[in-house]
Amino acid sequence: MGAIRPRPAGEAIRLLRTRARLLAARVRWPEFVATVVALRDLEPKLAEDLHAQARGLGLCLACLDDDARPGPSPKDRELLRQSCVERSLAALNHAAALGFHDLPRIEADDTLAPIRQHPGYPELVARLKGEPSPPPCQAGRDG
Repeated sequence: MGAIRPRPAGEAIRLLRTRARLLAARVRWPEFVATVVALRDLEPKLAEDLHAQARGLGLCLACLDDDARPGPSPKDRELLRQSCVERSLAALNHAAALGFHDLPRIEADDTLAPIRQHPGYPELVARLKGEPSPPPCQAGRDG
């Protein structure tokens, strides 16, 4: 995997995403986790590469969310899941800041489904639509 990281970000993202899917299918969890962490920790500079990183992490999240497969302990799985959701959303936000405003691709892409429940996702969509951000949910308030 050390040979993948020095490659251009877009290429490294594609290779890591493919490697993660293959390792998950072969139930090679330690290597899968290391690959996901490598993908998560990349720092792409271009908007398209950031979008690709968010998508790649979404694919990895789908593997982590598949409870039918054995894998990391539930605690380790949840910690990795949370960090990947946050990084995926951060990558999309950074891509948007760099001019990636392809909202149809963001909203229709099934690989991004695992991050749609994060509170930051509707804020990102509202910002890209030019709408005010939705107010945060506040329990116990009548309105």
